Amino acid sequence: MSGIYQPILVVLSIAIAMLASFVALELVTRVTATRGRIRMEQALRETEERFRMMIDSLADGIVLQLADFSISTCNASAERITGLTAEQMLARAPRPEGWLAIREDGSRRNSMNEIQAACAALEQEIAHLQQALATFVEAA
Repeated sequence: MSGIYQPILVVLSIAIAMLASFVALELVTRVTATRGRIRMEQALRETEERFRMMIDSLADGIVLQLADFSISTCNASAERITGLTAEQMLARAPRPEGWLAIREDGSRRNSMNEIQAACAALEQEIAHLQQALATFVEAA
């Protein structure tokens, strides 16, 4: 009887060995992926720390605002210049009154007051031109 079972045992042994090698390969793959992810996360933390140290060492005040003008972070110089703590700045309403935003290319965005003043000046110019046109039409 051992002769009949021997080929089956060999096949089962091969199947078990293959399954074990697949499991081992999967385990190695997961461990490698985990180590890679851990290395990437560590590199990201180190990069963020270097960025934070660089920003904090600047004499210029840096306030990072998101697209909705909410304040994401600031450095110590910004606290000194504005007289506000980081917590106070982070709690500020989007685009605090009197603050100007600067685009990434360095150009300034106009404050709401500047925009309103420009609109008022344009409305006065339009009214003046309408009056001049009406006077011209009457004279013709």
